[in-house]
Amino acid sequence: MNRRFFTLLAATALFACDDSPSGTGATDTAAPNDTATATDTNVNADTNVNADTNVNADTAGPDDTNVAPDTTNPSCTVTGFSGTSTFNQGADFSSLEMKSAAAEPFDALAIELYAFDDYNGATAPGTFDLAGSKYESCSNCVLVRAQCTAAGCAKKYLVDEGSLVITQWDRTGGSFKGKLVGAIAHEVTIDKDTFVSTLVAGGGSWCLDGVEFEAPIATLPVSDKTQPACVAEGTGRLLHDNIANFTLTNCNGKRVKLHETCDNGVSKALWIIGTTGWCSACHEFLKNYVAQNGGAPLTRAKVGQETPGLDMLIVLGENAQGAKPTAAYCKAYAADLGIDPEMVVMDWSDTAVPLPLITAPDYAVETNSLGTTWHNIDPYLFDENGTVTTSYPWWALLRTKNMEYYWSDRAALQTFELAILTLLGEE
Repeated sequence: MNRRFFTLLAATALFACDDSPSGTGATDTAAPNDTATATDTNVNADTNVNADTNVNADTAGPDDTNVAPDTTNPSCTVTGFSGTSTFNQGADFSSLEMKSAAAEPFDALAIELYAFDDYNGATAPGTFDLAGSKYESCSNCVLVRAQCTAAGCAKKYLVDEGSLVITQWDRTGGSFKGKLVGAIAHEVTIDKDTFVSTLVAGGGSWCLDGVEFEAPIATLPVSDKTQPACVAEGTGRLLHDNIANFTLTNCNGKRVKLHETCDNGVSKALWIIGTTGWCSACHEFLKNYVAQNGGAPLTRAKVGQETPGLDMLIVLGENAQGAKPTAAYCKAYAADLGIDPEMVVMDWSDTAVPLPLITAPDYAVETNSLGTTWHNIDPYLFDENGTVTTSYPWWALLRTKNMEYYWSDRAALQTFELAILTLLGEE
């Protein structure tokens, strides 16, 4: 698993790519890291600018009040940063973004914390060394993106000197707070596919020593209506709700009911993976998973053999053009990945499905892609200054004995690995 499988809200989610498909399923346009934005027509106008991680311009200009020469370190062309911060928390990936202004062009400072696999990024307060950071391998990454508009950012800077100090992190509601100590960011380019960062010869640098940040952490809504057995009509769509028995069609035209494996005495956890034909991160992840779990063809039975108690269902929401997938496309998609077409189901709603927002439940965005799945299993979407971000692959875990919504990649208070081990270890 690598960083491209995560939401990266603070990194590249905000800006659309000209060569990406025009999606209609909770997406405006897909971003190069397989993250997409959606217009919330009921909240604020979507300016197609998502909360990115961009910061002040790298050279002082007569009209730029946010940029100042560094009088203490002549090597820095810019110093300091201030703005409004937002924080997105997950079990495996969390990020803070500080924007210099609401209007374009703006700059943004991003702190990205990767806690999955061997990255071992921050999950609690502490002091974290940033010396020698490379974007492709950093566990705790601090980035500056300068002069950003809907078309992209003029320049990028990566902190590779100094320390990140997190002084407060209240995971269940409170604040994320800290500062940068001795931090200097150098101008880099970042490859959109490999995430390799390369220093720009003769590029500028940004001194960030003493920059402080603070952002509130929202308390996520969860259900208290969990029932010990499956509930056909469900108890709701939030974490710890019993999910309803909805039906989707697989590549071979067979109707697949979610509750087919409910309390079957074999599986303990159902891993649902939402994907699209244009999602390169999904493709890479699934290819690797197949190779590491017995090779092609990957079947639901083989998943259970390789990891006893685990079941998997892959939900295909869009084709490579961001449109409705056909059965023929579904079969070709499964064949390319080496996956049994019986375990790949299609989920496209011809009539767009409204999805209420967690931070503004009276408002919603509409989706065609994954419409049925997300109608029944809340993807935990947030209004971020009029923009709503989704990403693929999307993951959810259900406890199969009662189809309880146990873990979500957008609303997790524990790691995916711990959630899996907990469910598979149950009697």
